[in-house]
Amino acid sequence: MGYDELIQEALATPFEGWDFAVFDGRMTVTGDLPWDYAGMVRERLPGTASLLDLGTGGGELLASLAPLPPRTVATEGHPPNVPVARRRLEPLGVEVVAAGGEGTLPLPTGAFELIVDRHEAYDPHEVRRLLAPGGHVRHPAGDRPPFRPGRPPSGLTAPASRRREDGGQ
Repeated sequence: MGYDELIQEALATPFEGWDFAVFDGRMTVTGDLPWDYAGMVRERLPGTASLLDLGTGGGELLASLAPLPPRTVATEGHPPNVPVARRRLEPLGVEVVAAGGEGTLPLPTGAFELIVDRHEAYDPHEVRRLLAPGGHVRHPAGDRPPFRPGRPPSGLTAPASRRREDGGQ
């Protein structure tokens, strides 16, 4: 099958969320990624009371991490994915908010102990606003996250009220 035929077949194939199983065998990846995103998130879940997942897609990955913190919210900016994410996540107690990661999100300041972002664009000032004092952000970006552990994003200074007890920012 040629390129044009593959494209036509892909365009005609029903697809929702971020479940690419309908394309199994069409794309191959050699080598392992230099990080385990699900593992990075999973290691932070025990004892976490509030979680925000930016850009959840269809919620496939977030659902795979259950049990989730008591207050878990997922955002999704691609309108066709919102009902898919709601069907998958609301039975797990997750609130799904139709909003992209850029700009102000309709969520309270300092509400989340853990903010995760697999691939969504975001405003670092907004992420800092939403992060609870002592909270953590997990976002894989190549071989290093844009947030250094315990530090605010790219040159931002954490407000004194949000500094960690161990002296980190």
